[in-house]
Amino acid sequence: LTIDNNVYREISCLETHLLVPFSNASSGALTTSRSRLELKGEESYSSNEFLEQNSELVDGRATLIFDHTPAVKPTHGEIKAARELLVEMCAVGFPNIKREFIDVFTNFLQTAKSLDYKTLSTLLQRSASTCTQGRNHLLESLPYIGSTASYKVMRDEIVSSKVTKEMAHSWMTSLSFITRPDEETVETFYSILDFAKNKLDPEYTLGATAVVHSFCKHHENCEENLRVQQIINLLETEFLSLYNLFRGDRRHRDRMVVLLKGLGNVGVLSPQFVEHLEWVIRDDEAPV
Repeated sequence: LTIDNNVYREISCLETHLLVPFSNASSGALTTSRSRLELKGEESYSSNEFLEQNSELVDGRATLIFDHTPAVKPTHGEIKAARELLVEMCAVGFPNIKREFIDVFTNFLQTAKSLDYKTLSTLLQRSASTCTQGRNHLLESLPYIGSTASYKVMRDEIVSSKVTKEMAHSWMTSLSFITRPDEETVETFYSILDFAKNKLDPEYTLGATAVVHSFCKHHENCEENLRVQQIINLLETEFLSLYNLFRGDRRHRDRMVVLLKGLGNVGVLSPQFVEHLEWVIRDDEAPV
């Protein structure tokens, strides 16, 4: 970065992109790109001259953030392509993984990203009969698809206990890094939080509330959002219920700590809960 008299003369950028499923730390499927932007010259003119030369003024602006929203309804070709790529993954994947598996896997992720919830669910239901390792390949792919549909499918698998606890925990860790969740995604994670009630596993509560935090980070006045309010009410209600029944049980104590951490993740509390929490803090005879 070179600055001369408050003017950027030259900007150089180095980017590295790591394909997580086939990498270890900083080694593996790594792509590096370099770009350089240099100021060649300047032109001075008044605002009137600019308006004369640019009669078609911008009357509206759109965000530069890439829109990952898939098509409203996947085409038959996309559904067929996803199924064929799944079969191909079985052919070149586990247990005898071949070099071309990375390309097939990447193409499958791009294709599956365009599938809606119903179609992706159907693909998973039929994956076991599609090919030998079809279901395993699809389950491992879900966190990397990164669509609202994939979040819902993972939600279904978790709350119905159709996947191992280890895989569910791994999914929650991956999902906690969703950067720009929408309201539909927040609603999906409400179901996971409801499933997590009275469970010892902190991964569900902490992972889901991290997603809500990301939502609030990019949406002003998120405390007024109905879905966020439902989540806050769910966590606060469970905490107060456990607190009122608490008699020194270690499991209840640990769960209350997780709930408070989850509420801290979101960063939103109801005024009534704040008052109750302040009372708990001041009360020397409080059981926690």
